[in-house]
Amino acid sequence: MDEDVFDKILIEGDNKEYVFAQGYENFILHLLKDFPDEEKALRLYCDKIKEVCSKFPLYNLRTGGDINEKMPCLV
Repeated sequence: MDEDVFDKILIEGDNKEYVFAQGYENFILHLLKDFPDEEKALRLYCDKIKEVCSKFPLYNLRTGGDINEKMPCLV
């Protein structure tokens, strides 16, 4: 799998391909090429993804857990 091009986003009427890379830091570094003034927003976005994913046991191969731990992400 190409870690630098996990997916591409195409927008109708825009000839640019926006590359989504694999791995949080790689994802940020590639999107910064197209959005150089958005590093803070990209990092906050990735932090939020990590936070949400941490609430789901199977995402991190955890068992058990309390449903209350997950509630902030489900509402």
